[in-house]
Amino acid sequence: MPHSTAATTRLQEYAEAISSGVRAPGCATGLYGRIIRGKKPADFEALTHDADRLIVLLLGEDGLENLVGLTGRQMLVDIIRYTDQHITDLLASGHEFKLVVFPTSTTANVKQATWPNTVDFASGVYPLVETKLRAQLAALQSTPYADIEAAAGYKFYDAYMAGDKDSRYMTYERLQASEGNLVQVRAFLFHTLHLRELFEGTGFTAAQQEHFVLNAKLQDIVPHLLLPLDMTVPYKQH
Repeated sequence: MPHSTAATTRLQEYAEAISSGVRAPGCATGLYGRIIRGKKPADFEALTHDADRLIVLLLGEDGLENLVGLTGRQMLVDIIRYTDQHITDLLASGHEFKLVVFPTSTTANVKQATWPNTVDFASGVYPLVETKLRAQLAALQSTPYADIEAAAGYKFYDAYMAGDKDSRYMTYERLQASEGNLVQVRAFLFHTLHLRELFEGTGFTAAQQEHFVLNAKLQDIVPHLLLPLDMTVPYKQH
């Protein structure tokens, strides 16, 4: 489908704002975006490098506007809410980061990342665990992450870094075979949906909205821009 000149212009204006570090009010109006990480060009051909990841999170207009003027590391810490440990591990293993930006009109079925929408979205993609997800919705909304992890007796992040060879890494298949208790459901959301320890299910990350969308190839999102992020500049207090 042909895309409008206005959409292309808005993307270019936003790219200029990121490059200059000068935030103009409304510079991200009508845009969604996401920071992608990877080690090779093929990792930047979709909304995530992980082909098995079916659901991803997007930043909305407010989040994209708040990226302007930040270093790459500040974007990850302040806006995406990566932990320092996660960033350190990723950089040490050779990852680089890029920001993809595209008009909201190019993407359908976007939902704000609340706990009810988490369960609805995940149930649509992973239907064989819908009953288990819905049974834990109230507990997910009311139980602090630290309490869930304490009940688990291990760090979900440690199992994530070990990968699915670790029996504690909760895959779709393992959740199907499990009791489906709160720890197991939260581990599934951490490991398979990548909803980390700072995900609160309020629909916001830090002070800006975050949204769910199905993973898609960037070639199918027209127009879009893919902007490299410099991770060599240290975190600066602001």
